[in-house]
Amino acid sequence: MYDWANSAFQTTVITAVFPRFFADYAAAGLPATAATQRFAWASTIAAVVVAILGPVLGAIADYRAAKKRLLGFSLAVGVTATTMMAFIGRGEWEFAAAVFIVGNIAMAASLVFYDSLLPHLAAPEELDRVSTAGYAVGYVGGGVLLIVNLVWILSPHTFGLPDAAAATKLSFISVAAWWLLFSIPLFRRVPEPPAIAGQAPAGSLLTVGFQLAWRTLRELRSYPNALLMLVAFLLYNDGIQTMIRMSSIYGAEAGIDANAQIAAFVMVQFVGIPCSFLFGMLGTRFGTKRCIFAAIGVYIVATSLAYFMTTATEFFLLAFLVATVLGGSQALSRALFSRMVPHDRTSEFFGFYAVSERFATASLTQRIHRPVTAAAVAVQRGQAARAVELLDRVTPYDHAPASEFWPAYLRGQALLQLKDARLAGVQFQNILDRRGQAPTSPLYPLAYLGRARAHVLAGEREPARRAYERFLTLWTGADPALESLQAARREYARLPQ
Repeated sequence: MYDWANSAFQTTVITAVFPRFFADYAAAGLPATAATQRFAWASTIAAVVVAILGPVLGAIADYRAAKKRLLGFSLAVGVTATTMMAFIGRGEWEFAAAVFIVGNIAMAASLVFYDSLLPHLAAPEELDRVSTAGYAVGYVGGGVLLIVNLVWILSPHTFGLPDAAAATKLSFISVAAWWLLFSIPLFRRVPEPPAIAGQAPAGSLLTVGFQLAWRTLRELRSYPNALLMLVAFLLYNDGIQTMIRMSSIYGAEAGIDANAQIAAFVMVQFVGIPCSFLFGMLGTRFGTKRCIFAAIGVYIVATSLAYFMTTATEFFLLAFLVATVLGGSQALSRALFSRMVPHDRTSEFFGFYAVSERFATASLTQRIHRPVTAAAVAVQRGQAARAVELLDRVTPYDHAPASEFWPAYLRGQALLQLKDARLAGVQFQNILDRRGQAPTSPLYPLAYLGRARAHVLAGEREPARRAYERFLTLWTGADPALESLQAARREYARLPQ
């Protein structure tokens, strides 16, 4: 049941709800680029902390027979952090980032201990079936609560809630309650595996954990299959996670709005249920490794077909194709690795497995945000050519959720500085054309302002006037002291009548 319990955090908090809540509500009042940058760093900090502490906590759990106790502690911290999300006020981005980081770390740590229980609960010949069944149950749990949460958020007044923000906060409380309630069977029914026989190194608990983790890292060479699996999983899981996080690019290109993309995401959740069970049976019949290779082959086919995708129907078909192997590939990877590690040191080795899992999050985040942040600084300093050079590195991510349209916007600003009105206008128009991808993004009004300035640069008076008027209308309720708003009003007033 723990897969059922924790999947609510994965779907509602990590994937579907909290990122937009952070940008629109918690970071209200910040420049959009600053809000995006802070959220990216929060995700990266959580991933790095888990990568460092995962092996250490795993070593402690093995030597002190504390898998369940440490899982329970991680659960308590995670549930508390998720509950605290309901108390985030408008503009309190520091508090929001802090509880998001703590919740992510607690979730990932709990999975280190939970995954390490797998070899103690199932015989080797049953590992594939049990692991994939867990993922299937997780799809159900995460999908059911996500649907409930989205109904609340999309129609808050129906449920007596004042607005979407209140509905979102209620969703966080429901995730915390769901996570806690459905974790109880694990603690009541699953026995604690015995401690490792032998004497642990002397010192404090944390010191011992680092010593044992370092010893395990050096001993990985004695387990070549486990080491090779860690490296392979790091590489192919990075590709899988990149595909998942970048999928909305293809949705935007096919003209799918935000609600339709959410529908596709929910579809993936529920298609994954029978397919995860199916992969468990296929792994037992044909071999775990062969089925993982088959799943990777499906991913390769899906990414290749995506290059030729032109319609919304094709987008949903590709989402369905990915859904058939998403849970199965991850579950079988977990089962295969559990067969390769010493039975009495599973937490230690699954700590290093967590490093491979979290690498994908950190690498994609920094792949996008490091060049974008440097480009923003270059634009502010008037180094337009340098900004364009930096942004060319992230062209494929221009409309990814992780980028929040900032590459296109900053490229447009740099091109304005270079006096290239036509190409600057194209960048701002690209943002406006994709409004359905993130309807509340603060970059839409600013894109109208960019279009207006591009028209002025090109000597196009009437289009410039209409773009300025559109921007000023969208920013009617904005703080009149904002520099961008004051500049736009001055520029509009200077337009020839």
